[in-house]
Amino acid sequence: MLHASRQLAYNARNSTLENKDKSLPLDGAPLVVGVITVLKQFHSIHTHTFLAYLGQYVRSQVSASPAGAGVAGKAALTPEVISVLLFLEEYCKFSHVSRQAVEAFIPSYIFDRFAHPSA
Repeated sequence: MLHASRQLAYNARNSTLENKDKSLPLDGAPLVVGVITVLKQFHSIHTHTFLAYLGQYVRSQVSASPAGAGVAGKAALTPEVISVLLFLEEYCKFSHVSRQAVEAFIPSYIFDRFAHPSA
């Protein structure tokens, strides 16, 4: 998942994650739907664990970033963290899961602080 997040970028025109390198067959929406489909085949504890791991990754990256690197003394979000947050937004959209379910693993202020990059 994290390797794929380096290959994907947010496209504001299409409002989805798209592949940066057009020579590789990778697209954001089918990736998200594929992950949802695989997780639906198993017990819900596996989805819970998957979201917990992504939340742990985001929280650790945010806490490890230098405090002065962002705007007004706030920590900057790395491109990988932004990609994971965009993945989770699309995950919520396609799986019809509320954002509050994901906010159990990632604090809401992190979601509120990142903005979609412009295309």
